[in-house]
Amino acid sequence: NQAHLLTVFPTPGRDDLETGAGLSVLRAALAGQSGLLFRDLRDKQGLGYTVTAFLWQAPKAGFMAFYIGSDPDKLPQALEGFRTAAQDLAAKPLPEAELARAKNILSGDYYQERQGLMARSREAAGALVQGFEREAELKLVQAAQTLTAEDVRKAAASVLKWDEAFVLEVAP
Repeated sequence: NQAHLLTVFPTPGRDDLETGAGLSVLRAALAGQSGLLFRDLRDKQGLGYTVTAFLWQAPKAGFMAFYIGSDPDKLPQALEGFRTAAQDLAAKPLPEAELARAKNILSGDYYQERQGLMARSREAAGALVQGFEREAELKLVQAAQTLTAEDVRKAAASVLKWDEAFVLEVAP
């Protein structure tokens, strides 16, 4: 008896490096078991068994999504948790410790995932096919390291607009 909830926010494409870097840091702060969404909605409120955030960007368009797998009866409270998180992230800069953690995750994941020659080749080919230069992802990670908490807040405010979000619910 599981339900799934996605709240999807349209984003600009990856051709906007600063916004893309800010959103990448934001996703790193939100996603995973140490992420802000997981700690609040799962650990504190007990609303779901898995909670995360996704970011996908093509050259001209993309999306950021909040996801929770939950009990069907808890979906309204989870949706309210997503709304509150979106509003808070758009209004207040991340605490410095969260910003540093997110930057470290982003950088660490980048280098860990590209240890093998095949992974680096796949990255270069994928970037070229999408119209990016070969090292676009590395430039994004490097740009993310220079961002302030206010830069990330501005990126969040530019996309986490509740009235423009799409909500997808899958329930039994």
